[in-house]
Amino acid sequence: MQLTAVQWQRYMDNTCSEAERKEIYTYLNSLTAEELASLLEAGFPEQATTMPEAMALRLNKKLEQATGIILTEKRRPVLSIAFHRWIAAASILLVAGLTLYYFLPAPSGARQQQTEIASRDISNTTHHVQKITLPDGSMVWLSPQSMLRVPDNFNRATRVLTLSGQGYFEVAHDAAKPFSVQAGPVQTTVLGTHFNIEAYPAESHTAVSLTQGRVAVRARTAGGADSMVYLQPGHKLVYQNDVQQFTLQPVAVEYETSWAGGGLVFDSLDVRDVFLRLEHRFNIKIQFDPILFKGKKLTAVYPKADLSVILRNMAFVQGFNYRQQKDTILIQ
Repeated sequence: MQLTAVQWQRYMDNTCSEAERKEIYTYLNSLTAEELASLLEAGFPEQATTMPEAMALRLNKKLEQATGIILTEKRRPVLSIAFHRWIAAASILLVAGLTLYYFLPAPSGARQQQTEIASRDISNTTHHVQKITLPDGSMVWLSPQSMLRVPDNFNRATRVLTLSGQGYFEVAHDAAKPFSVQAGPVQTTVLGTHFNIEAYPAESHTAVSLTQGRVAVRARTAGGADSMVYLQPGHKLVYQNDVQQFTLQPVAVEYETSWAGGGLVFDSLDVRDVFLRLEHRFNIKIQFDPILFKGKKLTAVYPKADLSVILRNMAFVQGFNYRQQKDTILIQ
C-alpha cells in the first residue's frame, strides 16, 4: 500500500473514514520495526514551536523501549519536528503496543492515563436568538435556553461541537477539516453547508434538517448498530429517542431558517414538545395532562414570539382552554 500525503494527514488528524482508518492500521501493523522507523525518519514540516529538548529525549527513550527501534542521532525525529506533529507521528506506533498517554508528563509530575480536551460552553440564557461566529468563520444561531460546547482545539485538526437545544449552522467550507455536531444520540457531519438541529434533552425526538449542501447523519438504531443517512436539501431526519428509530420526511426550507430571525417554528412537532419549548422561550411553567395531547402535532410559524398570540392560536386549533396564574399557564 502506498500512502499519499493527504491520507497521512487525515489519519494523523483523526479525520479519515472508518474504512480508511482500518486499511491504514492494517498496513502499519504489517510493517517491521525498521520500516516503522523509516516513517519517523521522514519527519513532518515545522508548523509550531519544537518540543523542549529534555522532554524530547525522554520520549525518544520511551519509543526505543517500547518498539526496540534504536533512534540514532542521525534519525531522531523528535528533536527536529514540531511538538504536536510529533504526537501525531508517534501515534502510528500505537500498533507496536505503545500507550501515548504515558509519554506525557502531568503538570504535577504524576503520570496521567487520560487527557481531557478542554472546552467552553456557550449558553443562550436570554429570550432571544443569539448569533455566534466560530473561530473558523462558521456561524451558529443559538435558540434561547440552548448550549453549544466548543473545544479549545476547535479548528486545529478537526471541528467537532456538542449541541443541547436548537441551533442553525452555516458552515465555512474546509475539506481538510470536516465539521461535526454531536446532538444527543445523533451526529451530523458536513464539509460546508447550512442545516438545523433540534436536540432538546427533555423532548422525545432529535431532528436534523438540511437547507443547503449535503450532510451525513449517524444515529444508533434499536438493534445496536449505527446507521448513516445522507440528507439532501429540503429533507429532515427525525430520530425518536425512546425507540431509537428514525424517519425521513420533506421539509419546507423557510421553516428551518425563519426561527433564526426571532420567531418560532413548529414543523409537525408533538404538542407536548411545543409546550416544553414555550417554557424555555418565555421562562414560564406550563401545566398540562400529557395523555390529552398524545399523538397530537402542531405545524405553525409565528414570525413574532408573542406568547399570548401563540396560546390563543393553539387553543383554537387543538381545542383546549387555558388560564394564567402568575408565571404558570394551566392548560385544561
